[in-house]
Amino acid sequence: MSNLGSWFGGGGKKNQASKTNAPTDLTQQLTTNAANTADTNKKKNEVKAEDVEEDVDIKWFDDIVEGSDSSQSNKQILSKLWEQVTGENMISRIRSPSQRKAGKIWGRLCHRVDIGYPQPNCLQIMDCFDTQNALFMNELRYAVRHAVASYPPSFIVFLGMKNDPAFAFKSTKSLLMSVFHVQPQDVIMDRCSNSIIIPNSTHQPSFYLCVDHAKQKIVISIRGSSSIADALTDVNAVAKPYSCHDIDGHVHEGILASTKFVFDNVTKPLVKICNQYTKYQVIVTGHSLGAGVAALLGLMYNEHPVICKQNRLRVFAFASPCVISQEFTDKQIAENYIYSIALSTDLVTRLSLESVKQSNLRLDAITNASQDTIKKCMMKLVDEEEEDTNDNDNDQETEQKETDEAKALLRSLRSMPTPNPKERLFPLGKVLWFVPKAAMDDDDAKRRGTLMCLKDYKQKSQKTGDDDENDEEAKSQQTEKKQYVAHGKNASFSNILSTTWNNMAKGFEEFQEVMDSSILNSGTTKYAKRYDGSNYILCEATNCRSIFQELVLDLPESLYSHMPNRYLWCCDAHLTREKL
Repeated sequence: MSNLGSWFGGGGKKNQASKTNAPTDLTQQLTTNAANTADTNKKKNEVKAEDVEEDVDIKWFDDIVEGSDSSQSNKQILSKLWEQVTGENMISRIRSPSQRKAGKIWGRLCHRVDIGYPQPNCLQIMDCFDTQNALFMNELRYAVRHAVASYPPSFIVFLGMKNDPAFAFKSTKSLLMSVFHVQPQDVIMDRCSNSIIIPNSTHQPSFYLCVDHAKQKIVISIRGSSSIADALTDVNAVAKPYSCHDIDGHVHEGILASTKFVFDNVTKPLVKICNQYTKYQVIVTGHSLGAGVAALLGLMYNEHPVICKQNRLRVFAFASPCVISQEFTDKQIAENYIYSIALSTDLVTRLSLESVKQSNLRLDAITNASQDTIKKCMMKLVDEEEEDTNDNDNDQETEQKETDEAKALLRSLRSMPTPNPKERLFPLGKVLWFVPKAAMDDDDAKRRGTLMCLKDYKQKSQKTGDDDENDEEAKSQQTEKKQYVAHGKNASFSNILSTTWNNMAKGFEEFQEVMDSSILNSGTTKYAKRYDGSNYILCEATNCRSIFQELVLDLPESLYSHMPNRYLWCCDAHLTREKL
């Protein structure tokens, strides 16, 4: 910790060595020698501090990285994970058919109780046609492109964000050159290319630091989870006590340790570049794990006189995990420059140990409810007030009983408590949320029915004449496709080769169809347009931040919406050009 202050040019006060009389015995002599050695080391540190160009007083820095232990072994992390898994009986829950069924039911009922998405009046729609917001959207697209660029090029090609096989073999420097026209000498730090050959360690995420002179930006992009070590960082999710900027709370332990690693490596060169290019803006961005690290890194730089104030720091955290406790969010710290961006019902943006525990309680409540009660919850899409009935008819009494049980279940699901409220974690900074248009419908029944995928509320698409022609072409193509052929036992060698070639061609056609129809692997305009910004409404959700501690199992959307290509497309961005 003694040399951290020297990165900013701060030096401690010089300690004057007190004059002492000559020692009279051996004990006093040893004590004096030890004191002189310590004093000499302090003076050496002061000389090193004077060599740094920046002269910044950072008294606030002493407690910023305190408590962020990055030296935990993988065995310790797995041991803590096993304690959490066994404590919540997760293995038996996963194996239980009733729990899996309850998970599917919760995937629908979460929209019935407005936990998948809040009511529309809780969200503030951003006017993207406003001049200031339009400039912000340009920054958002620039940041998401850098967040994607930190991933391995082979992964980018696999997800369909670049349809050029040769792109998969690029290094990070050549990628930045082809995408952002950043010269190799302007890539100050590159820990992304090395991690492709040599895997990174736990709590040591890959990142790069570069200078974009064309845009006058200094960019730090932190990669999301892409290795086993990153996965161990993710599962090290205990809410650890943490103090920063006179605030006492909790943070995600694994992400805090990863942030300290990035902080230790990047701060000194970053300050030097900021002083060299005082008019350039600092952009810190990342996706998934990288987003959580970027958000905490921005918090550590809060009120920094060079990085934050002089160079106008901006942090864009795409699909950020929940990283900080309510003590920090109540203070509204860093909301003027840190932006946490969520998409749809992204699972990672709602995942924490406390949200899992709360979800288990909800699944238990659904498991214990009767089938009739659950059906009643599905059918009644509008909350009705309690009504007293004096009818003595048995059928009406039974129906009223089922209705009361359904209301009680919905109330229980909506207000399910969490075991440890103080350890709940939330996104950091201002929260921006891309929500589907159906979630902004003022009609409660229509909104909930559409999100729950009920048949009566599904939008029926009317086929046009062009669609009919396309269907006919598709049918004709299907009739022309090769069929698998089996050769006879006494077939000739040439017949066997012909049959084998035919079946290989057929298998390749089927593989290509699967790849083209897959959301993850197809980067064609067809799929990009299906998930671009025109299908979503960008809202500010800072006031309803607590909803991101409500775990939602809206599968498969909760998994698909976390992929980096989905965030790229919803921002109307393209990797190699600014707009989609």
